[in-house]
Amino acid sequence: MSDQASQALTLSDAQAWLSTPRLQGYLGASHHDLALALALYRWNSVTTGAALAEVGHLEVALRNAYDREL
Repeated sequence: MSDQASQALTLSDAQAWLSTPRLQGYLGASHHDLALALALYRWNSVTTGAALAEVGHLEVALRNAYDREL
């Protein structure tokens, strides 16, 4: 989501998109600043995606190691 899109998003829109329970954690961490909460959500998504890519690389390495040994 672009910064412009997150600025145009209302609290109601964000709750519908993410769900109220999920959004509450980000709102709490951002002291109820919706723009900051959405930036934290975006940061979490990017960070999680990067970590998942590394897990995928590890999986390939392990499969190849098992294949060589079997």
